[in-house]
Amino acid sequence: SISDDRSDELTEYINEYLSMLPRDKRAVFLGRYWYFYEVADLARAYGMTANTVYVKLHRMRERLRDHLTERGFSV
Repeated sequence: SISDDRSDELTEYINEYLSMLPRDKRAVFLGRYWYFYEVADLARAYGMTANTVYVKLHRMRERLRDHLTERGFSV
């Protein structure tokens, strides 16, 4: 399990990553992983295809993983 200090640090780095995203990408990411919206609903709300949403989410997850790895977290 992660210590409280490491947990706080992880939260900080995730927030740092999210703050670097353009507003629309951040909204899609949070919509999916914080609010648990369906991909189809996000696609409709942002005028994208479901496939586009899947691709964007995949790329954002990869970049988040890289961001966290650079800061000493193994994901």
